[in-house]
Amino acid sequence: MDEHPAIAVVSTPQGRRAVLASRPRLQVIDVVGTWKGEREDVGATARYFGISDDDIRAVVAYYVANKDELDDEIRRHLDAQQKHKRVLEDGRS
Repeated sequence: MDEHPAIAVVSTPQGRRAVLASRPRLQVIDVVGTWKGEREDVGATARYFGISDDDIRAVVAYYVANKDELDDEIRRHLDAQQKHKRVLEDGRS
């Protein structure tokens, strides 16, 4: 992590996750997902999370350096959300 000092890796129930070191509950994949949703607007993403533009730039730099791995993690995360949503919807039937 020497080249990305603003990023830390922590253990979660879902496995090891990259997080913003200054906000260890804020996962990189969540920031990246929001950044993409905001059309890669650093300022809008920073405002959404209430953090600095520099923090967003640090996450984006880490994402660029680990794009394939993080895109796969994001895809798995979104798939799990969809499965969870289907289970909840099936339970209401």
